[in-house]
Amino acid sequence: MNRIITLSFLLFVSSFSVCYGEDENKQADDYLDIDKSLSAYASNAGDANTLGDMLHTGFGAPKNISQAIMWYEVAAKAGHAGAQNSLGDIYYNGDGVEQNYKLAFSWYEKSAMKGNTTAQSNLAYMYLNGESIKVDYSKAKYWFEKAVAKGDVAAQYLLGTMYAEAKGVEKSSVRAKELFTLSCSQGSTFACARLK
Repeated sequence: MNRIITLSFLLFVSSFSVCYGEDENKQADDYLDIDKSLSAYASNAGDANTLGDMLHTGFGAPKNISQAIMWYEVAAKAGHAGAQNSLGDIYYNGDGVEQNYKLAFSWYEKSAMKGNTTAQSNLAYMYLNGESIKVDYSKAKYWFEKAVAKGDVAAQYLLGTMYAEAKGVEKSSVRAKELFTLSCSQGSTFACARLK
């Protein structure tokens, strides 16, 4: 918790000094000093990912997508699965960048291979819908099953849909209902609607 408070403070001070500094040269020097502090502070992937999260969401720091991407990349290149998934989300949604399904797929795949449940569901969704890749129901099912095993609500619903609609699997109303029930019990309104 103390690390997050310190990161928030450093990010706040950096944004404050850039916006309200008295002297432009002093502003730049102050900003570089704080930026060095942030770089030293985020010396591990977890801290870099936390900085990325703060800058991406604007929670604890002013929202800055380009800086968020920079910190996510630091963490992702160090193997942080959460940062890899976050980069996938940014490129998938075109959040402050041009939408790029190929980059999203690449980051989701790296994260999914490391066991990130959300990335496994995201990757499966891309296989299911053929976004930047060829539709592959077998791979969609594989990744949805991995995410379902870890309790992912979206994966439960989407795998249920595959069984209900016989997309790459033998149609099974029983299996679809099991998955919709699991997803509904965790709050998926889509799954609940499929049970009616």
